[in-house]
Amino acid sequence: MVTENLYAKLYEDLTRELITEKRFQMLSARFDSEQEELTAKIKELEKSAIADKEQLSSIEHFAEQISGYAGITELNFKIINQLIEKILVSEPVEVDGQKIQRLTIHYKFIGALETLE
Repeated sequence: MVTENLYAKLYEDLTRELITEKRFQMLSARFDSEQEELTAKIKELEKSAIADKEQLSSIEHFAEQISGYAGITELNFKIINQLIEKILVSEPVEVDGQKIQRLTIHYKFIGALETLE
């Protein structure tokens, strides 16, 4: 809409001979370029907004799930199945004479946390 108004004003200036044809072409090209950039930026922002909304939804869902476990003192299979997607345990590696094992817990809704044992 704004671009169309700019074009109309620019064309009026051309027809009134307030600007040259060359200047009209240059400004038209600049308006087109800016319009393409703005359209691409809008699409990018829309994608980002959708991703943010999905992430917020996941966080809200996680908060609902986790709120019931605020006072737990030990884990059971039900809790683990609701909160953890998977647990990966690496082969032990010897570092400075000690065996180290990498443990990666993939929590639902928040992703992976890695620890060394």
